[in-house]
Formats: sequence, C-alpha cells, structure tokens
Amino acid sequence: MEYWIDLSLNFLGQIPRFFLNPMLYIILLLLMLLYRREVVLQRRLFNTRVTSVVGELVSAMGRGILGGLLITLFLFALGVSFTNKDVLLLEGMTLLLGLINIRYFHMGIGAGVLLILSYLASVIPPLQVEWMSLLQESLVEISSFSMAVLAGAMFVMEGIWLGKGKREGFFPIMVDGKRGRTVGAYQIRRFSFYPMMVLLTGSGSGFFPLPGIAGYDDVAKTGLPDEKLHHAQKGYWVIGLVVLGVAWFIPKAEVLMLVTGLWIFLGNEGIRWSGRWKEKGKGPYYGRVPNGVRVMAIIPNSPAAQMDIEVGDVIVKVNGVTVSHQNDIYPLLQRQTAFCKMEVLNKEGNIKYLHRSIYEGEPHGLGVVPAPDQFARQYVKEGPLSLFRLFSSRIHYINERPVNEDLGQGKDVSM
Repeated sequence: MEYWIDLSLNFLGQIPRFFLNPMLYIILLLLMLLYRREVVLQRRLFNTRVTSVVGELVSAMGRGILGGLLITLFLFALGVSFTNKDVLLLEGMTLLLGLINIRYFHMGIGAGVLLILSYLASVIPPLQVEWMSLLQESLVEISSFSMAVLAGAMFVMEGIWLGKGKREGFFPIMVDGKRGRTVGAYQIRRFSFYPMMVLLTGSGSGFFPLPGIAGYDDVAKTGLPDEKLHHAQKGYWVIGLVVLGVAWFIPKAEVLMLVTGLWIFLGNEGIRWSGRWKEKGKGPYYGRVPNGVRVMAIIPNSPAAQMDIEVGDVIVKVNGVTVSHQNDIYPLLQRQTAFCKMEVLNKEGNIKYLHRSIYEGEPHGLGVVPAPDQFARQYVKEGPLSLFRLFSSRIHYINERPVNEDLGQGKDVSM
C-alpha cells in the first residue's frame, strides 16, 4: 500500500512540472503557426475565414487530454519505462521530423525512426568522433521495447480520434487542377496533443511528464475530407496493432527494431499513397457542377450553418428559381430580403427543402463559400510543409508568376 501511495504522490507532484517542459510550448507554437497559416490562406483565397486558430488549438488539446491519460495507464500497466536519454532522444527526433515536414510531426513516427537508428548504430563499427560516439552509444542503449509500445499505442489512439469530431482540422483551399484551372480541395491537418506521464528508470526514477503529438496530414480533392480520415483511421489501427504485437519479440531479435521502424514509417506513407491511388481517375469534387452550385465551406454561426447546409451539398434553387452559377445566388436572395427558401441536393442525392428568415445586418450574408468556378485563378502550391514554409502564405495564379498579395486583396467569394 505504501508503494502505491508514494507512486500516486509522485504522479501528482509531476503535474506542475509538465508546464516546465519546453516541449509543451514548442508543440503549441508549431501548431499555432500551422493553423495561423491556414487561416491567412483562407482570407487570401476567399477573403473570409472558415476556421480559427484558437478553435483549432482547443480542439487539438481537447482531443488529446483523455488520450494522453489512457496511453499513460496503458504504458504503466505493461511496465513500460524509459531512461532520461530515451526521453530526450524521442523529443528531439519528434521535433526534428516536424520541422522537416509537418506531416511527420508524430511522436509515434519519431519513435519508429529511433528504432531504425538504434539498430543501425548497433551493427556499424564504433565511431571515433567523441560526440558521434556518445550519440551512437545512446542510440544503442535505447529501450526498444518501450519505444515500440509507445509508438503502437499512439497510432491506435490517434486512429480512434481520427473518427471523432466534425470539421476540426479541415481547411478549404484551392489547388492547381492541372488542366489550366484551379479546383477546390480540403487540406486535412488533424493533430492531437497528448499530455502523458511515463516511468523513468535509473537516477530520478518515477513519473516524468512527456508532451506528445500525433496527427494526420493530407489533401482531399475528389471527395469529402471525412472519407480520407476514415481511410487513414483504418490504416493507423493496422500500424498500431501490428507494432504492439511485434514489440514483445524485439528483445529476442534485434533485427525486429529495423523491421518495426520501417513498418511505422513506410506504413504511414503508405496510407497517403493508397489514398492518392484511390483518387486517380476521379474528377475534382469541389468544382463546377452542371445543375447548381457546390458548397465548399460553411462559415460558422452563419444562416447557412443554421439551415443545416453541409459541405458537399449542391444548391439547386433559391426562392423558387433554378441556380446555374454562384453569381445567381445573391440577386435571388435580394428578391425576398426577409425570407429565403432553398432546394439543396445532399451527398446522398436527396433534395432538402430549407428555409429561414434573413435579418438585415447579419455579418455573413448566407455564409456559403462556393466551389471555385472556371474563372478562379488563384491557388496554393502543394508540397512538403517545412518550418520555413510555415511562415509563408504565398498564393499563385494560373498563367502568372507567383505573387505574394497583402491580406484581404482577394475577391470575396463567400455569399
């Protein structure tokens, strides 16, 4: 009983130290820069914003608090422990990967890369340079079982959270359609912040606060972002469960460190590759449709949000008149300024009949961001998002050289 009391007191005593860990603030800073960039791009592309930096940060932290507690209990139940060097290497590798490419900003991937490096460090001859020799020694001494269990647990937990939530982590953008025109797409940046407590061995044994991060980063062009998340969710579960199963055999066969690390890294990439493969041959989802106007985004707390118009719906009629272009909608709304009736085709192909009073002075108008038409020319260039690109909000134009417009100079395409 005395042991459990001491352990509980140690756990509670480490909670304040959580806020002294620089990793916590570095993670929050990178997420803030990431979400700020997306909001700035929204303003430049659509002259309005659909998401907020604070809202996305709160969602990322809210999703992970329970997950961090569950991972902590899981690691403790299995007797998983780390050394101080393990924690430093894990935090350093996670940050390094995140700075190279934001889609690698995942502590599970960081643990996987460390497993690869640990195996390689154990099979190469000792290095002669002092600092390299110390690094090699630290990599060889990594708690490989603990790293694998942590990585597997984080992938399973993130797989659970990918299926939760509504629109968090979804950012509307315009991309190059490769046919001389821009098309709409959704940038998926669903990250979760996991505050964990891990057991330390050796000097300073006991619980230690470990801020963790995990997430999924991709682009949805030919369908809803929810569909991509569902695909990634299943992939994360497979990665995590396989790693948890193999982890028990790593102490008996060191080569499994290499196998596990490669499985984590290539498996994560494979989810993206398979998602892109499924998109091949499909046309853009957020583009012009023959009969109506595709809804690309909904401004929160707007009349459209209250009318239950959803992303992907097609506005067919407004106040009884058929709509063929996004420029038709606003004049039709002006015909009956106090009331709006709409016929909307949902994703299942069923017609929804919606109506609502429109009050003078409402800040968002209808609150719909339509999919780009054939005249849209601005787009965001795709590619790896490194630390340096976090500070760039550049947009490009079809048939023109890249430009960097000031905030708010674009045309307001929301209705």
